[in-house]
Amino acid sequence: MATAVVEDIRGNMCDGFTFHRTDFSFCDFGAISFFKCKFIGARFFWTSFKFCKFGHSDFTDVDFEEADLAYSDFRNAILNRANFKGADIHLADFRGVDLSKARNLTSKQLKSAIINRHTTLPPNIVRVKKKEI
Repeated sequence: MATAVVEDIRGNMCDGFTFHRTDFSFCDFGAISFFKCKFIGARFFWTSFKFCKFGHSDFTDVDFEEADLAYSDFRNAILNRANFKGADIHLADFRGVDLSKARNLTSKQLKSAIINRHTTLPPNIVRVKKKEI
């Protein structure tokens, strides 16, 4: 796995980048727009993605363990087998996203996230009773 050395790129836009099996642990990506990026098998242990946008990005097999994903927009993102163990998804927007194959995602986490009737939840999660958008 390659380890990324990242300069301060907060607030910028990344369009169409591919980061295959890259380790972004402990990075701060605050307020970046990632459009059509591929993060296949990447690691985001204790990484901050607060206020990021991930339009049409692919997070297949990524590890978001203990990551800060609060206030981020995952609409139209691919999250197949993404690991959400201990991730902060407070007010993260998953409207219409297929989370059916997400790993270690809990009802407690989803209670503070934004979902709607088009969000597909993992089979072990009962749809949260709350006002949906």
